[in-house]
Amino acid sequence: MTSAEDGRLWGVLPREKRVGLGGLAALRSPREALTADFAAALCAGNPWLAALRHLGHGVSVDARMVPIEEGETSLNANGHQALAALAVLAAGAGQGVNPTVIGSLAGGNHGLDRVIARLAASFPEPPRARAALAAALAPGARAAAAPLLAACRANVRKAFHALPAPLQEARALRLPACRVPAPPAEALERLAADLALGGLRHRLRDRLVAAREAIAAAGLTSVADLWIVLRADLVHDLAARLGLRRAGFVPTALEHLIARGTPAGFAGQPLADLAARYHALLAAVDRPPPSQPAATAARSRYRLLNYFDPLAVLLRGARRDGRGELRPGWASLAARFATGALVAPPAARALAGLPVGELLARGYGLSGKLTYMAVRAVNGGAVCNQVRQTAPDVFAGLADPASPHRVLPLGWVNLTGAWQSGASEGAPALDLLVLWQWLDRSPDPAATLARLLAAFRQRAEPCAAPPARSWLVLDARPGGFRIV
Repeated sequence: MTSAEDGRLWGVLPREKRVGLGGLAALRSPREALTADFAAALCAGNPWLAALRHLGHGVSVDARMVPIEEGETSLNANGHQALAALAVLAAGAGQGVNPTVIGSLAGGNHGLDRVIARLAASFPEPPRARAALAAALAPGARAAAAPLLAACRANVRKAFHALPAPLQEARALRLPACRVPAPPAEALERLAADLALGGLRHRLRDRLVAAREAIAAAGLTSVADLWIVLRADLVHDLAARLGLRRAGFVPTALEHLIARGTPAGFAGQPLADLAARYHALLAAVDRPPPSQPAATAARSRYRLLNYFDPLAVLLRGARRDGRGELRPGWASLAARFATGALVAPPAARALAGLPVGELLARGYGLSGKLTYMAVRAVNGGAVCNQVRQTAPDVFAGLADPASPHRVLPLGWVNLTGAWQSGASEGAPALDLLVLWQWLDRSPDPAATLARLLAAFRQRAEPCAAPPARSWLVLDARPGGFRIV
């Protein structure tokens, strides 16, 4: 294994497991590549796919193609991840195959406030975008907080309601997106008016409202559901511009994929059992060398679970975790590298005994490392994962020779706007919603997208050596971009 500091992900992955964008035909199997559980979860029992079809998109899933899973993604719907999906679909069409790309957003790995902050940061006027998003989503967050408060003692409820209204909203927005109901159509119409760029108000309004109607028709209710379907709608819209009329991009939730697309009984096992199964592999990665005792002491444990404590979310101020990120009311369940023993306060230890499926249904997020251990069981292991050269500790589990997983290695290509502060280093990746509007305002959207995709593929696909991290910076005037 290799350490995260070395960053030599390509050295971790066996050559025979790697698949390049130019060799996607190798994923075509002589027999059906989808297990019964996985086919049911991805196709027959996939409510997000039903919502996408409600929007009029024809999705074609080739049962003989080993599916490509995007990897754990957050609900800010980063544009560079959408470009990776489009690159796969376009490359497959050029090779006479129709890859199935699994668009797996994670609805429970962050609070909604973090999603809003990262989305707003990609707009030309971040404070205005952030205020508009908060205004649209806060009423639903307050509604989601109500039953959590109802289960608390009277003095706790009193303390929350004594807070100023803006602070109550800010605390409620810390809840995960999968726990917050989607806003009504009228709120989305107002949101479109505030977020639209360059006169696209009506088009954005129609798209947001149509996605809201589609999730309702499919029996879906949350902000996470809305964003999963909206993102898939945008990806299919861009694919159509490339001439890919029945693109195999299938929306789903990462939690659904782990709980439903795995062998019978997998989601019913306790978290502690799942961690114990993979402890030896987890302990072999991400370890600093003995010459760095301080780093060894700081990284003596690995995270198993992110979870939110309703009382902490709704009543306490923000605090920072070990990496400096705000973790307002969210906590982690961890284990020691040396022994696998649980490291958690007594109140949280019971979580380790809960079934994985129940934890995911509550909106808790498995850690990145454990997620990829769990995803190895999806579709009986017959999945091709997109991985980037960063975070080799997360992806090292895919290097296990006993795992039938294949890997599509991609270099890290960030996508930012010239209007963002620090548009190359440090800026959050551009959101797909902003990318779509930027393209629609360009003189020739289809030609611009094709050039952008070609530049992305050139930078993303590793050749003999892994490429350096690079950025595609969109010009403030739609239609042009530069590579940094």
